[in-house]
Amino acid sequence: MSQFRFILEPYVSPKSKYRCPSCNKKKTFTRYIDTEKNEYLAENVGRCDRIQKCGYHYPPKDFFQDIETLSSVRDFEILPKPGIDLLRLRKNKGLKPSFINEDHLFKSLQKSQQNNFLLFLDNVLNPEALEVVKEKYKIGTSQKWPGATIFWQIDNQNRVRTGKIIQYNKETGKKSKINWVHSMLKLENFSLKQCLFGLHLLNSDKNKPIALVESEKSAIIASIAFPEFIWMATGGLMNLKYDLLKPLAKRKVILFPDAGCYDLWNDKVKDLPKNIHFMISDLVKKKSSKKEKDEGWDIVDYIIPIWQKG
Repeated sequence: MSQFRFILEPYVSPKSKYRCPSCNKKKTFTRYIDTEKNEYLAENVGRCDRIQKCGYHYPPKDFFQDIETLSSVRDFEILPKPGIDLLRLRKNKGLKPSFINEDHLFKSLQKSQQNNFLLFLDNVLNPEALEVVKEKYKIGTSQKWPGATIFWQIDNQNRVRTGKIIQYNKETGKKSKINWVHSMLKLENFSLKQCLFGLHLLNSDKNKPIALVESEKSAIIASIAFPEFIWMATGGLMNLKYDLLKPLAKRKVILFPDAGCYDLWNDKVKDLPKNIHFMISDLVKKKSSKKEKDEGWDIVDYIIPIWQKG
């Protein structure tokens, strides 16, 4: 298969671009085209123009690799709408999740001095706080790209579901590339079932409410600013889902949506488990300007400047 068979749609004007599957912003997303068939790939295969604020890029190579990873599942469909998972597994209630050997996690913790995200945090956190979040969230380092970070998804039974690999700018803390540990390892017959980032902290304090944000970066930094909560992350705007939140049964959960995303998350609450007591914070919604909403600011974008001034 030629590497030039799949290209970003050429000559796309902003008016004809699509809504980004990650940041949910309109007219920022350019899709890939199969030049042999002259047709688009799935609607979440493409690149967001908001490189600094979003950085979403799902190339054809990763698209087909993910299909191959889940090839052991007989019934799946490619969803027609952007902003939702590439594959929705059907009739999968009997399928058990696969797990990644924890040795991979331990090895990733041994090279933290080369981690761009931790170098960024070193500029905004004191050394003691940095050590706390490194240990608490098991922040790993990947060899996929120089200085890349691994955010491990560890469930409430301390089993490693997968890890999200993100390349950050060590000066700005902005992400530029994303991949997955299960894709890199090419594990045979791997059944991916994600969990919330930080879910392994669920039983650390059964009296603390849980605060839920979109990004792993936000959960980590907010955990220092507001330690009265257990901070977790969905890992994506559209990942506020029933299955991911089921382990939070009988807990109080406060949602902190990004600027411009309040209505979307508020609307999704009705489809979430009824045995969870949900509250949704309008803090970012009220504080954010139109520009900040367009740029997808989150709670951490307000926390960091306060720390830097202090």
